[in-house]
Order: sequence, then structure tokens, then C-alpha cells
Amino acid sequence: MLRANKDSKAPNSSTVQQLAANKPAEAVAEYRRALELDPDSIDYMANLAAAEIVRGRTEEAIEILE
Repeated sequence: MLRANKDSKAPNSSTVQQLAANKPAEAVAEYRRALELDPDSIDYMANLAAAEIVRGRTEEAIEILE
């Protein structure tokens, strides 16, 4: 079951900065690590998908969200 993670803002904050600095590969790696710790986090999944879209990997983004 998917759920929002109330503590998800901590990793998301630095990862959003990586995306803003045009470092989507680093953001993807960080979100994947976060999902290993909290695999049900909607926040991590959505932001991982967004980072994959920034990288031009739309199919991967769709798979993450399915």
C-alpha cells in the first residue's frame, strides 16, 4: 500500500537541489536509496519518476508510477 512519508522532506530537499543544479542522475540515485528504506513512499516514487523524466527516461518514469 502506498502512503505519504511524513519524513520524506529531508531527502527530498537535497535531491530537489540536485535536480535544480541539473544533476538528475544523482537525484535518481538518492531517490532509489530512499525507496530502499521506505518502499511505500509516494513522495519518493513521484520524485524519482520526475527525475527520470528530466533525464529523458519517460518509460522508466511510467514503470515507477505503475
